[in-house]
Amino acid sequence: MANQGSGQKHGIGASLLRREDDRHLRGRGEFVSDIKLPGTQHVVFLRSPHAHARIRSISVPPKARGRVFTAVDLPRVKPIRVVTQAAGAKSPPWPPLATDKVRYVGEAIAACVAPTRAEAEDLAAAVAVDYEILDAVVDARAQQGGRALVHDSWGDNLFSERTLDGGDIAAAARAAEITVTREYRMNRQSGASMEGRAVLACRDHRLDEVVVYASTQTPHTVRVALGEILDIEERRIRVVAPDVGGGFGPKARLYPEEIILAALALELDHPVRWIEDRNEHLLTAAHTRDHHYRVTAYADRRGQILGIDCDITVDAGAYGLWPQGPYQEANMAARTLPGPYTIPNYRARFATVATNKAPLGPYRGVGRPGACFAIERTIDEVARAVGRDPVEVRIENMIPQEEMPYASIAGMRYDTGDYPQSVRLCAELLHLEQIRERQRRGEPDGRMIGIGFASFTEQTAHGAAEFASRGAAIIPGFESCTARILTDGSMVLMVGIQSHGQGLETALSQIACEELGLDPARISVRHGDTESTAFGFGTFASRSMVMAGGAVARASRALRDKLCRIGAHLLQCEVSETRCEGGAVHGPHGSVTIAEIAKIAHLRMHELPPGVEPLLDTTATYEPGISTGVFSYATHGAAVAVDPETGAVELLDFAVAEDCGTMVNPMLVEGQIRGGVAQGIGTALCEEIPYDENGHPLAASFLDYHMPGAFELPPIRIGHLHNPATATEYGMKGMGEGGAVAPPAAIANAVRDALAPLGVEVNETPLTPQRVMAAIKAAQAAPAG
Repeated sequence: MANQGSGQKHGIGASLLRREDDRHLRGRGEFVSDIKLPGTQHVVFLRSPHAHARIRSISVPPKARGRVFTAVDLPRVKPIRVVTQAAGAKSPPWPPLATDKVRYVGEAIAACVAPTRAEAEDLAAAVAVDYEILDAVVDARAQQGGRALVHDSWGDNLFSERTLDGGDIAAAARAAEITVTREYRMNRQSGASMEGRAVLACRDHRLDEVVVYASTQTPHTVRVALGEILDIEERRIRVVAPDVGGGFGPKARLYPEEIILAALALELDHPVRWIEDRNEHLLTAAHTRDHHYRVTAYADRRGQILGIDCDITVDAGAYGLWPQGPYQEANMAARTLPGPYTIPNYRARFATVATNKAPLGPYRGVGRPGACFAIERTIDEVARAVGRDPVEVRIENMIPQEEMPYASIAGMRYDTGDYPQSVRLCAELLHLEQIRERQRRGEPDGRMIGIGFASFTEQTAHGAAEFASRGAAIIPGFESCTARILTDGSMVLMVGIQSHGQGLETALSQIACEELGLDPARISVRHGDTESTAFGFGTFASRSMVMAGGAVARASRALRDKLCRIGAHLLQCEVSETRCEGGAVHGPHGSVTIAEIAKIAHLRMHELPPGVEPLLDTTATYEPGISTGVFSYATHGAAVAVDPETGAVELLDFAVAEDCGTMVNPMLVEGQIRGGVAQGIGTALCEEIPYDENGHPLAASFLDYHMPGAFELPPIRIGHLHNPATATEYGMKGMGEGGAVAPPAAIANAVRDALAPLGVEVNETPLTPQRVMAAIKAAQAAPAG
C-alpha cells in the first residue's frame, strides 16, 4: 500500500476524507443552477394534465409566437428511438414534444421561453390545447392485452414477454412435501434526488458547437444521442455535467428536456435554461420499482428448496428511456430472483407492460430489490411452513463457499464469496438472541417485536458479454482514463465516469497513488466534460470503481514504466533496478523525483534516453477479466416494533454484513451502504406514487410523497467480509447499489415475525400503517385455520 513517508497510508485501503466535501460544505459547489451566462432565458414546459388523450389542436396566442415552441416549430428534432436486439421486444418512437397523442400526465407538449421563469409559466398558461380524452391503461396485470392501447399499432400493451427456465419445475412440484405460494407487490416510487434535473444550453460561435450543461450521470452518451436526434456531428456538441446533486440511476438516461434545450440553443441567439421543480420531478422524471410477483416454492419437509416457479410483471410506463429501454427491470428481476441459493429447478415468466404512466427507469438496485423481496419473503414463509428458524433455513439453502465459482440456475456466474457467513455475521451484529429474548418478554406498551433478514447477490461491473446478452444496442463494456503528469510532477486523471456523491474524485486518486506513490493531494480527477475527458459511459450499475479504477491503474502503470525508464537513464542503472514510490524513482544508489523527471519529459527533452518520446501522457481502457460481472453480496437484518393498534412500524436496529472484495476506501464504502439503506427504508416504509383509475398520479409534491428523515433511521451496524474478486484490479467489486436492495425484504420479514402470533403478513411495499392495519383486520376476519 502506498505510503508517503509520514507513516500515513494514502493508497488502497486508506479511509481518506472525501476531497469533494470541502467545496460543498463551504457552499462552493457548482451545479447547473449556479452557472450564469449572459442573456440566459428560462424555459417552462407545457405538460399534459391527462394520462391518455389525442391532441386535436394547439393554439398559441399571436403575441407568444416565436417564444412558444411545439414539435412543428422544431423540425430538426427526431423521435427518441431505443434500439434493441431482444427477440420480440417492441420499442415505440417517443417524440420529445408530443405530437398526435399524450400518453402520461406530465408529458411535454410545448417549450415556452421568457426572460424569467414566472414569465415563461405565464406563456405556458396562455397556450390552449384541445384534447380528446381516451381510456387510460393503469393496471399492468389487468391490461396486458386489454381494450385500451397505449400505442395503437401494437395490438396489445406488451413491451416484451419472455420465459426463463432451468431444470424441471414439474418434477420439483411432484417431489415437494411443502408448497408455498405468495403474491408480492413493490409499488412505484421516485428516485427523488436532492437536485432535480437541470439543463443549460448555449451556442459557442467561436468553436461552432452547442454546449449543454446537464445534471446527468452519462455526459458522453448524452452527446451521442443528441448527435443522432438533432442530426448534427458530435464534434459540434459539448456536454458538461458539473456538480450533480445525486443521480441514483434516473439521471443515467436521456430525457426530452435535454434534447429540446439543445434544439432551442441552435434556434435562438441566447442561452436557455430549464430547472426542474419538484412537481415535475415526481410526475415526469424516471419512476422506479412497480413490480408484481407471484411465487410458488416447492420444498422438502426441512425447507430445502426444490424449485421456484414465478410470474413477474413490471409496469414500465408509456415509453422506453434511451439507451437501454424498459426491458432490463424484468430481465434483471427474473435472473436475480434465485439469489444466493442452490435452487435446482426454476421457471420465471416475465412481462414488461406499457401503461399510461411516466416511463420507468433505473434506480439503485435495478430489478434486484423486487426480486430480493420476493425470494426472501418466500424463504421465510417456507421456514414457517416447516416450523424452523428462517435463519437456519436460509443458511442451509445457500451456495457453500467451497462451490465457488458457481453458475446459478438463472445463468449468473457467482465468482467468490461466503454467503452463509454473511447471515451469521448479520445475526451477530443484530444480537439475534437478545432480540428473541425481548420478543419473549413482551413490551410494556403492547407493541410487538420482530426480527428479519434478507440476503442478496449484486452483479457489478458487468461488461460487454452481459449487455450483449440483453440485446442492448449500446454496450457499456469498458471505461477509460487519460492520465497526465505535468511539468511540476502533479497529475491529472481525465475519466469518462461522472462522480455525483460517490467520492470517486478521492478513490481514483488513491489508485494512482498506489501505483505511483504520488500523494493524492497532488492528483486531480477531471470528469463530466466531453471536451476534456476520455470517452466513457458514465456512472451506473455499480461499475465505476472497478471499471474506471481499472483504467486508472492501467494508465498509471504505463506512466510508471516510462518514469522508471527515464529515471534509470538519469540514475545510470538498469530499469529492473528501479522502483517508483514516495513521489520518486529509486535506484540502487539514489533517487530522482517525479517532478524532476516530468521537467525533463516536457522541457528538456534532450536529456531523455534514446527512443523515449517526450510527454508523460497516456490513455488506457479497462474491462474486467469476467465480462459477465463480479458479484458483491450481503445480508441485511432489521429489528422492528409494530403497534397492533395503529399499524405503525418503528425500526429499532439495522445491520449489514457485506462483501465487496477489496475496499479502496472503507469509509466511502460504509457511506455508500448507509445511504443505500436509507433509500431502501424509504421503499420499505413510505415512498410511493399511487395512480387513480384515470391515470392521475396522487403524489405530486413532498406533502404527498414521504421520504425517511434522519430521525426515522435506526443505527446501522456494518460488518465486512473479505473475498476479493479474481478477475479485477486489486480484487475490487462494485457495491454502490447494494445498500438499497435488501431493506424492504428484511423489514417485511421483521414485521411478519412481529405479527406472526396474529397470523399477519404484509407483502406489499411500502408497509404503511394503513397497509399493516388492513392486514391485521383481514387476519382477524379470516376463518380460523
